[in-house]
Amino acid sequence: MCECNSQWVQNANNYLQQNMTNEDAMYHAVYYLYTYNKCGRENGVYLNDILDYVNNNGYNYNRESFQHEILIPLKRQNILVSLPYPGNSGGIFIPCSIDEIEQAYKQVLNRVLSELNNISYIANSLPSIANLNNIIELIRREIDNL
Repeated sequence: MCECNSQWVQNANNYLQQNMTNEDAMYHAVYYLYTYNKCGRENGVYLNDILDYVNNNGYNYNRESFQHEILIPLKRQNILVSLPYPGNSGGIFIPCSIDEIEQAYKQVLNRVLSELNNISYIANSLPSIANLNNIIELIRREIDNL
């Protein structure tokens, strides 16, 4: 069970209470995170671990469908966060603090910026995205101001 008492842990607990009679794949995903203390960034879990748990409970999701049909709706319900890097740098978890949300936000934006920066080298010759470097710099300043 989650060892912190954040609003996100409370959201997860409420979700489980409200959906006890409808143990669908989303329920099993939240149950796994909540029951096995995947709360807090340091307890983030690999996507494949939670996917295997859900599939072992009678479902057959692949990675992409699981992300779109399960994880994204749970993020939008203010229950969990997922980061592009597993282990100590991220994974999927129920947040324990607003600081973890801010760290996740910055990490995702920095990853997007890195990818945009890589693309900008190729895109320099394309007039339609010639301002990509200006956009990257604008976003980078916004991240620094957080």
